[in-house]
Amino acid sequence: VQLASVGNLEYRMRKVLRYSAKQQIAAAVADAIPNGSSLSISIGTTPEAVVSAMLGHTNLKIQSNNLNIAMIANTAGSFDVSIPGGLIRRGDGDIVGPAAVAFFESYKADFGIFGVAAVDADGGLLDFYEEEVAARQAILRNCRTSFLVLDHMKFERNAHVRGGHITDVDRVFCDKAPPPGIASKLAEAGVTVTICGKESN
Repeated sequence: VQLASVGNLEYRMRKVLRYSAKQQIAAAVADAIPNGSSLSISIGTTPEAVVSAMLGHTNLKIQSNNLNIAMIANTAGSFDVSIPGGLIRRGDGDIVGPAAVAFFESYKADFGIFGVAAVDADGGLLDFYEEEVAARQAILRNCRTSFLVLDHMKFERNAHVRGGHITDVDRVFCDKAPPPGIASKLAEAGVTVTICGKESN
């Protein structure tokens, strides 16, 4: 069953949806991040799980346009945490729009970590709002290494705003292997795919 493409689920519902998969992904991403790194991190519950998994790290510099992520990161004593100014989206705790894009454009992060609402059958990355895509693309343009974090259900969802392609990123973290057609595109493009769930054992 595909989730509706007209809008996303409420944040508190998304946070517990496929919780175990998100924790597995988060642990794998945290293992790939050295202490002292700078990170630009997008909105989303999987990126939020990644930040929680990195609280044992030291001296990270984190830029995010999500208040939940910023508050979690701020609990780590040695992290520097930056957020953009602007209107906060009710419910999600996101700051999107031109200010968020300009915010990410002002950094050159070691790692850009972001999720998406859905991945189309052709590998196109999909979200629900143009402002989300713009911020995500700004992260991608301004990082040295890009990590796309997503659970396998994102390959079965619908969303209607296109922005970028799954082969644009350096590394994909997922709890299960992508569908064969997308896996082939990733292999051809030289994108590293890390399977973080039980399939990786």
